[in-house]
Amino acid sequence: MSRTDQTQTTNQEGMSIIEVLVSMVICSVVLVGLGQGLVLGIRMNVESKARVANLSVAKRVMETLKSQAQFSQAVFDGASANSAFNKTAFVDSDGNDIVVAAPSSTSGGSTTSNTTPSNSSYEVVVSVKDWTNSAGNTLSAVDSAGASHVMVKVLTVQVTTRQSAVLSNDTNKAVARQVTMSVEMVRPAV
Repeated sequence: MSRTDQTQTTNQEGMSIIEVLVSMVICSVVLVGLGQGLVLGIRMNVESKARVANLSVAKRVMETLKSQAQFSQAVFDGASANSAFNKTAFVDSDGNDIVVAAPSSTSGGSTTSNTTPSNSSYEVVVSVKDWTNSAGNTLSAVDSAGASHVMVKVLTVQVTTRQSAVLSNDTNKAVARQVTMSVEMVRPAV
């Protein structure tokens, strides 16, 4: 065999089937890991957007109700018992109430109506309660007429996403996102 024949035989050597299989397994493991990381990143991004949207709705609703409750002393004093403040409502992403056209049907003398809008994005539960310390005491003051008034109330807004951005494979297991915010309101001076 001449020298050129030996060079050609060494240049024709290739990878064995074992080497090819090992490299394919390594590439598969890396690609599967990258794919799962990408899916996790997308899911976390969607969840973060949903949480920010819930916080935004809660803030808008809270600021609107807080300004209404602190409009006057009379409104503030009656806020704990007022159904305009203590309610469950359905709102859009701007915090505007969704008006429900409740179709009524009469069957057997009873009237039923659908009060849950199908297209709503958020369910908002609002409550106003008197602030109490750990001993259960409220912060009160007596006015010039001798009447006692609670000086601090707590406004709590709980926002639940009605249509989840991330659904599981089973639609019955869709996860609702919920955010709760509270703020203390001081009785207005005038």
